[in-house]
Amino acid sequence: MIRKGETGQAAVDGMTPEISAHLREAGARGTSTSAFYAFGLHLNPELPDLETTTLLGYIRAFTVAYDWLVRASAIDISRRVFPYIQPYPREYARLICDPDYRPDRDRLIDDYLAHNASRNRALDMLPIFAWLDAGRVDAVVGDTLIKARPTLHYRLPNCEIEQPDWNLHPAWNDWLVIEALAADRERLRVLCADYCHVLDAPLGDPFGRWGEQ
Repeated sequence: MIRKGETGQAAVDGMTPEISAHLREAGARGTSTSAFYAFGLHLNPELPDLETTTLLGYIRAFTVAYDWLVRASAIDISRRVFPYIQPYPREYARLICDPDYRPDRDRLIDDYLAHNASRNRALDMLPIFAWLDAGRVDAVVGDTLIKARPTLHYRLPNCEIEQPDWNLHPAWNDWLVIEALAADRERLRVLCADYCHVLDAPLGDPFGRWGEQ
């Protein structure tokens, strides 16, 4: 679980080395155990609020940082080939990064559902949108595995719990980049504009330079 402290600084609860050791002894396995498992680490960060501009800011921050996150997190090839941690489609990324995109909550949810009617996204917004408007989500997705909750559902990182020195902090530190970017509206505006140019390029980003930027 990810919680927000009184000062707004986020912290990781629960996964101490002792708990990890007990889980390993009980048979817990992670990403590297088998090419067919594709196990991942799921984080459910709370948001500072549920305002539409805040939700959009997190979606935008994650969208422009996805390529970097995959590289920084050293995502296992077994997880890349399975559908569970897909990025948002290009058309959706272009829509939400446009500086003129200023949706109200209903449109934000509707546009997300039109392009992402699946739990298989590296940042899955269905739980929080179901919390805000369950009927709207159910009408499009109808997946009983969606559990409404007022948090994000970040599911990109590997889980290496079978390794004695593994812990949550590297994945959490990567996520903090998204937190900082979502809070820095001017920097996010500039990055979104730059990313739109990448998306509009005839060949896209064939050499992965955006992830380096």
